[in-house]
Amino acid sequence: MTAPAPALSVEGLRVAVGPPGRGRAVVGDVAFAIPPGGRLAIVGESGSGKSMTALAVAGLLPRGARQTAGQIALGGRIVDPAGPGMARIRGREIAMIFQDPMSALNPVMTVGAQLVEAIRAHSAMSPRAARARAAEMLAAVQIPRPAERLDAWPHEFSGGMRQRVMIAMALTHRPKLLIADEPTTALDVTTQLQILRLIDGLCREEGSALMLITHDLGIVEGFCDSVVVLYGGRMMEAGPVAAVLGRPRHPYTRGLMATIPPLDRDVDWLDPIPGEPVATPAADAPGCPFAPRCGLAEARCRTVTPAWRPAGSKVAASCHLLAPSPAGGGLS
Repeated sequence: MTAPAPALSVEGLRVAVGPPGRGRAVVGDVAFAIPPGGRLAIVGESGSGKSMTALAVAGLLPRGARQTAGQIALGGRIVDPAGPGMARIRGREIAMIFQDPMSALNPVMTVGAQLVEAIRAHSAMSPRAARARAAEMLAAVQIPRPAERLDAWPHEFSGGMRQRVMIAMALTHRPKLLIADEPTTALDVTTQLQILRLIDGLCREEGSALMLITHDLGIVEGFCDSVVVLYGGRMMEAGPVAAVLGRPRHPYTRGLMATIPPLDRDVDWLDPIPGEPVATPAADAPGCPFAPRCGLAEARCRTVTPAWRPAGSKVAASCHLLAPSPAGGGLS
Protein backbone atom coordinates (compact mmCIF):
# COMPACT_ATOMS: atom_id res chain seq x y z
CA MET A 1 0.00 0.00 0.00
CA THR A 2 1.41 3.36 -1.04
CA ALA A 3 2.04 5.80 1.81
CA PRO A 4 0.18 9.10 1.53
CA ALA A 5 2.14 12.11 0.34
CA PRO A 6 3.32 14.50 3.06
CA ALA A 7 0.95 17.33 3.88
CA LEU A 8 3.99 19.59 3.42
CA SER A 9 7.38 18.83 1.93
CA VAL A 10 10.19 21.40 1.86
CA GLU A 11 13.49 20.65 0.13
CA GLY A 12 16.56 22.85 -0.06
CA LEU A 13 14.73 26.07 0.81
CA ARG A 14 16.84 29.20 0.55
CA VAL A 15 15.62 32.75 1.20
CA ALA A 16 17.62 35.91 0.54
CA VAL A 17 17.09 39.59 1.29
CA GLY A 18 18.46 42.47 -0.71
CA PRO A 19 18.93 43.14 -4.43
CA PRO A 20 19.28 40.13 -6.76
CA GLY A 21 22.91 39.16 -7.13
CA ARG A 22 23.87 41.11 -4.02
CA GLY A 23 21.42 39.66 -1.54
CA ARG A 24 22.19 38.00 1.77
CA ALA A 25 20.87 34.49 2.48
CA VAL A 26 18.88 34.45 5.71
CA VAL A 27 17.59 30.87 5.29
CA GLY A 28 19.78 28.20 3.74
CA ASP A 29 19.07 24.62 2.66
CA VAL A 30 16.16 24.00 5.04
CA ALA A 31 14.38 20.69 4.41
CA PHE A 32 11.64 18.81 6.26
CA ALA A 33 8.34 17.01 5.73
CA ILE A 34 5.12 16.84 7.73
CA PRO A 35 2.86 13.80 7.24
CA PRO A 36 -0.92 14.26 7.06
CA GLY A 37 -2.08 15.12 10.58
CA GLY A 38 1.53 15.44 11.79
CA ARG A 39 2.91 18.02 14.23
CA LEU A 40 6.26 19.66 13.44
CA ALA A 41 7.93 22.34 15.54
CA ILE A 42 10.60 24.72 14.26
CA VAL A 43 12.59 26.12 17.18
CA GLY A 44 15.49 28.47 17.78
CA GLU A 45 16.33 31.85 19.24
CA SER A 46 15.03 35.08 17.73
CA GLY A 47 16.68 35.68 14.37
CA SER A 48 17.21 31.98 13.66
CA GLY A 49 15.06 32.05 10.51
CA LYS A 50 11.92 30.39 11.93
CA SER A 51 9.37 32.98 10.85
CA MET A 52 11.10 33.59 7.51
CA THR A 53 10.83 29.87 6.77
CA ALA A 54 7.11 29.91 7.64
CA LEU A 55 6.46 33.02 5.54
CA ALA A 56 8.27 31.43 2.59
CA VAL A 57 6.05 28.34 2.80
CA ALA A 58 2.92 30.51 2.96
CA GLY A 59 4.06 32.78 0.13
CA LEU A 60 4.06 35.82 2.42
CA LEU A 61 7.71 36.88 2.35
CA PRO A 62 8.13 40.59 3.12
CA ARG A 63 9.19 43.13 0.52
CA GLY A 64 12.87 42.70 -0.33
CA ALA A 65 12.93 38.98 0.55
CA ARG A 66 12.64 36.20 -2.01
CA GLN A 67 12.99 32.45 -2.33
CA THR A 68 16.15 31.76 -4.31
CA ALA A 69 16.17 27.96 -4.26
CA GLY A 70 14.26 24.94 -3.09
CA GLN A 71 11.00 23.16 -3.68
CA ILE A 72 7.75 23.27 -1.69
CA ALA A 73 4.99 20.69 -2.12
CA LEU A 74 1.53 20.43 -0.57
CA GLY A 75 0.06 16.94 -0.55
CA GLY A 76 2.64 15.87 -3.13
CA ARG A 77 1.81 18.77 -5.48
CA ILE A 78 4.64 21.22 -6.12
CA VAL A 79 3.57 24.84 -5.57
CA ASP A 80 5.15 28.19 -6.27
CA PRO A 81 4.57 30.34 -3.16
CA ALA A 82 5.39 33.49 -5.13
CA GLY A 83 3.18 32.58 -8.09
CA PRO A 84 -0.36 33.82 -8.84
CA GLY A 85 -1.87 30.43 -8.03
CA MET A 86 -0.90 30.79 -4.36
CA ALA A 87 -3.81 33.18 -3.77
CA ARG A 88 -6.21 30.26 -4.35
CA ILE A 89 -4.22 27.94 -2.07
CA ARG A 90 -3.51 30.28 0.82
CA GLY A 91 -6.47 30.39 3.17
CA ARG A 92 -7.96 27.19 1.78
CA GLU A 93 -5.28 24.47 1.70
CA ILE A 94 -2.74 26.27 3.83
CA ALA A 95 -3.57 28.74 6.62
CA MET A 96 -1.52 30.74 9.08
CA ILE A 97 -1.96 32.09 12.60
CA PHE A 98 0.28 35.10 13.24
CA GLN A 99 2.08 36.19 16.40
CA ASP A 100 0.07 39.32 17.16
CA PRO A 101 -3.69 38.92 16.65
CA MET A 102 -4.34 42.63 17.21
CA SER A 103 -2.21 43.64 14.23
CA ALA A 104 -3.52 40.73 12.13
CA LEU A 105 -7.18 41.75 12.60
CA ASN A 106 -8.52 44.88 10.91
CA PRO A 107 -9.49 47.32 13.69
CA VAL A 108 -12.17 49.05 11.57
CA MET A 109 -14.07 45.88 10.65
CA THR A 110 -16.20 43.81 12.99
CA VAL A 111 -15.01 40.32 13.81
CA GLY A 112 -17.97 38.86 11.93
CA ALA A 113 -17.26 40.89 8.79
CA GLN A 114 -13.67 39.67 8.73
CA LEU A 115 -14.68 36.05 9.21
CA VAL A 116 -17.36 36.31 6.50
CA GLU A 117 -14.83 37.88 4.12
CA ALA A 118 -12.37 35.03 4.74
CA ILE A 119 -15.09 32.42 4.23
CA ARG A 120 -16.47 33.90 1.00
CA ALA A 121 -12.99 34.44 -0.47
CA HIS A 122 -12.75 30.69 -1.09
CA SER A 123 -16.37 29.57 -1.39
CA ALA A 124 -19.61 30.46 -3.11
CA MET A 125 -21.53 30.81 0.16
CA SER A 126 -24.17 33.50 0.42
CA PRO A 127 -23.53 36.25 2.99
CA ARG A 128 -26.16 34.69 5.25
CA ALA A 129 -24.67 31.20 5.05
CA ALA A 130 -21.17 32.60 5.57
CA ARG A 131 -22.32 34.45 8.68
CA ALA A 132 -23.81 31.22 10.03
CA ARG A 133 -20.50 29.45 9.32
CA ALA A 134 -18.64 32.29 11.08
CA ALA A 135 -20.78 31.87 14.18
CA GLU A 136 -20.19 28.11 14.03
CA MET A 137 -16.43 28.68 13.97
CA LEU A 138 -16.54 31.10 16.90
CA ALA A 139 -18.44 28.44 18.83
CA ALA A 140 -15.79 25.88 17.83
CA VAL A 141 -13.07 28.06 19.38
CA GLN A 142 -15.16 28.38 22.55
CA ILE A 143 -16.15 32.04 22.35
CA PRO A 144 -19.37 32.56 24.36
CA ARG A 145 -22.48 33.90 22.60
CA PRO A 146 -20.86 33.48 19.14
CA ALA A 147 -23.76 34.89 17.08
CA GLU A 148 -23.81 38.01 19.22
CA ARG A 149 -20.02 38.47 19.26
CA LEU A 150 -19.89 38.54 15.45
CA ASP A 151 -20.89 42.20 15.66
CA ALA A 152 -18.11 43.07 18.14
CA TRP A 153 -14.93 44.95 17.19
CA PRO A 154 -11.45 43.46 17.69
CA HIS A 155 -10.65 45.91 20.53
CA GLU A 156 -13.65 44.53 22.45
CA PHE A 157 -11.95 41.12 22.68
CA SER A 158 -9.17 40.12 25.06
CA GLY A 159 -5.83 38.97 23.66
CA GLY A 160 -6.76 35.33 24.12
CA MET A 161 -10.14 35.81 22.43
CA ARG A 162 -8.54 37.63 19.49
CA GLN A 163 -6.20 34.71 19.06
CA ARG A 164 -9.21 32.40 19.08
CA VAL A 165 -10.73 34.48 16.29
CA MET A 166 -7.52 34.03 14.27
CA ILE A 167 -7.68 30.28 14.83
CA ALA A 168 -11.33 30.23 13.72
CA MET A 169 -10.42 32.20 10.58
CA ALA A 170 -7.50 29.90 9.78
CA LEU A 171 -9.49 26.67 10.16
CA THR A 172 -12.65 27.82 8.40
CA HIS A 173 -11.85 25.90 5.20
CA ARG A 174 -10.31 22.87 6.92
CA PRO A 175 -6.79 23.42 5.51
CA LYS A 176 -4.38 20.57 4.95
CA LEU A 177 -1.69 22.58 6.74
CA LEU A 178 -1.91 25.10 9.58
CA ILE A 179 1.13 27.27 10.30
CA ALA A 180 1.13 28.75 13.81
CA ASP A 181 3.85 31.39 14.19
CA GLU A 182 4.46 31.98 17.91
CA PRO A 183 0.67 31.88 18.52
CA THR A 184 0.97 32.36 22.29
CA THR A 185 3.79 34.90 22.60
CA ALA A 186 1.63 37.79 23.84
CA LEU A 187 -0.57 35.68 26.15
CA ASP A 188 -0.33 34.78 29.82
CA VAL A 189 0.69 31.24 30.77
CA THR A 190 -2.82 29.96 31.52
CA THR A 191 -4.22 31.33 28.26
CA GLN A 192 -1.24 29.93 26.36
CA LEU A 193 -2.13 26.40 27.41
CA GLN A 194 -5.78 26.90 26.50
CA ILE A 195 -4.89 28.21 23.04
CA LEU A 196 -2.42 25.40 22.35
CA ARG A 197 -4.90 22.75 23.40
CA LEU A 198 -7.51 24.39 21.22
CA ILE A 199 -5.22 24.44 18.18
CA ASP A 200 -4.19 20.83 18.76
CA GLY A 201 -7.78 19.63 19.25
CA LEU A 202 -9.17 21.42 16.21
CA CYS A 203 -6.29 20.26 14.01
CA ARG A 204 -6.97 16.67 15.05
CA GLU A 205 -10.68 17.13 14.46
CA GLU A 206 -10.14 18.59 10.98
CA GLY A 207 -7.20 16.32 10.12
CA SER A 208 -4.89 19.29 9.52
CA ALA A 209 -1.11 19.04 9.81
CA LEU A 210 0.49 21.59 12.14
CA MET A 211 3.72 23.54 11.67
CA LEU A 212 4.44 25.31 14.96
CA ILE A 213 7.02 28.11 15.13
CA THR A 214 8.18 28.63 18.71
CA HIS A 215 11.11 29.26 21.02
CA ASP A 216 9.46 27.41 23.92
CA LEU A 217 10.79 23.85 24.10
CA GLY A 218 8.23 22.97 26.78
CA ILE A 219 5.48 23.53 24.21
CA VAL A 220 7.32 21.33 21.72
CA GLU A 221 7.52 18.40 24.13
CA GLY A 222 3.82 18.55 24.87
CA PHE A 223 2.31 19.15 21.45
CA CYS A 224 4.62 18.04 18.61
CA ASP A 225 5.88 14.81 17.05
CA SER A 226 9.05 16.09 15.38
CA VAL A 227 11.29 19.13 15.64
CA VAL A 228 13.70 21.13 13.49
CA VAL A 229 16.30 23.25 15.31
CA LEU A 230 17.40 26.36 13.39
CA TYR A 231 20.26 28.76 14.07
CA GLY A 232 21.59 31.47 11.79
CA GLY A 233 19.12 30.42 9.12
CA ARG A 234 20.50 26.87 8.95
CA MET A 235 19.36 23.52 10.30
CA MET A 236 21.35 22.37 13.32
CA GLU A 237 19.40 19.23 14.21
CA ALA A 238 16.12 17.51 13.33
CA GLY A 239 14.20 14.37 14.25
CA PRO A 240 11.49 13.02 16.55
CA VAL A 241 10.87 15.26 19.56
CA ALA A 242 11.68 12.57 22.14
CA ALA A 243 14.98 11.72 20.42
CA VAL A 244 16.17 15.30 19.80
CA LEU A 245 15.16 16.84 23.12
CA GLY A 246 15.76 13.71 25.18
CA ARG A 247 19.32 13.27 23.91
CA PRO A 248 20.40 16.33 21.92
CA ARG A 249 23.41 15.78 19.68
CA HIS A 250 24.20 19.30 18.47
CA PRO A 251 25.91 21.72 20.91
CA TYR A 252 23.29 24.36 20.11
CA THR A 253 20.40 22.03 20.97
CA ARG A 254 22.22 21.07 24.16
CA GLY A 255 22.60 24.76 24.99
CA LEU A 256 18.89 25.37 24.48
CA MET A 257 17.98 22.43 26.72
CA ALA A 258 20.36 23.65 29.44
CA THR A 259 18.44 26.91 29.72
CA ILE A 260 15.21 25.14 30.78
CA PRO A 261 14.76 24.96 34.56
CA PRO A 262 14.12 21.40 35.82
CA LEU A 263 10.71 20.67 37.36
CA ASP A 264 11.90 18.08 39.87
CA ARG A 265 14.49 20.13 41.78
CA ASP A 266 15.61 23.64 42.63
CA VAL A 267 18.68 25.04 40.90
CA ASP A 268 20.69 28.13 41.78
CA TRP A 269 21.80 28.88 38.23
CA LEU A 270 20.88 28.03 34.66
CA ASP A 271 23.63 27.81 32.06
CA PRO A 272 22.90 30.39 29.35
CA ILE A 273 24.37 30.08 25.90
CA PRO A 274 27.30 32.55 25.84
CA GLY A 275 27.28 35.49 23.46
CA GLU A 276 24.41 36.86 21.41
CA PRO A 277 22.46 35.39 18.48
CA VAL A 278 23.49 36.64 15.07
CA ALA A 279 21.59 39.86 14.28
CA THR A 280 21.33 39.11 10.56
CA PRO A 281 21.93 35.50 9.51
CA ALA A 282 24.37 34.79 6.71
CA ALA A 283 23.17 31.30 5.86
CA ASP A 284 25.48 31.05 2.84
CA ALA A 285 28.66 31.89 4.80
CA PRO A 286 31.25 29.12 5.26
CA GLY A 287 31.56 27.35 8.58
CA CYS A 288 29.00 26.69 11.30
CA PRO A 289 26.98 29.79 12.29
CA PHE A 290 27.03 28.65 15.93
CA ALA A 291 30.84 28.36 16.07
CA PRO A 292 31.43 31.82 17.67
CA ARG A 293 29.27 30.81 20.66
CA CYS A 294 30.19 27.13 20.86
CA GLY A 295 32.55 26.04 23.64
CA LEU A 296 33.53 22.95 21.64
CA ALA A 297 34.33 24.73 18.37
CA GLU A 298 37.50 23.84 16.50
CA ALA A 299 39.29 25.83 13.80
CA ARG A 300 37.46 23.97 11.01
CA CYS A 301 34.08 24.90 12.53
CA ARG A 302 34.70 28.53 11.53
CA THR A 303 35.82 27.84 7.96
CA VAL A 304 34.26 24.58 6.76
CA THR A 305 30.50 24.12 6.57
CA PRO A 306 29.60 20.87 8.36
CA ALA A 307 27.66 18.27 6.41
CA TRP A 308 24.12 17.24 7.27
CA ARG A 309 24.48 13.66 8.51
CA PRO A 310 22.66 10.95 10.49
CA ALA A 311 23.12 11.26 14.25
CA GLY A 312 21.02 8.36 15.51
CA SER A 313 17.72 6.68 14.74
CA LYS A 314 15.73 9.11 12.56
CA VAL A 315 17.86 12.02 13.85
CA ALA A 316 20.25 14.12 11.76
CA ALA A 317 22.47 17.07 12.60
CA SER A 318 25.01 19.44 11.12
CA CYS A 319 28.17 19.37 13.23
CA HIS A 320 31.78 18.38 12.59
CA LEU A 321 31.99 16.87 16.08
CA LEU A 322 29.42 14.20 15.29
CA ALA A 323 32.21 12.39 13.46
CA PRO A 324 35.57 11.56 15.08
CA SER A 325 37.85 14.59 14.98
CA PRO A 326 41.60 14.39 14.24
CA ALA A 327 42.22 14.57 17.98
CA GLY A 328 39.90 11.65 18.61
CA GLY A 329 37.06 13.68 20.11
CA GLY A 330 33.53 14.09 18.93
CA LEU A 331 29.93 14.03 20.03
CA SER A 332 28.03 10.79 20.34
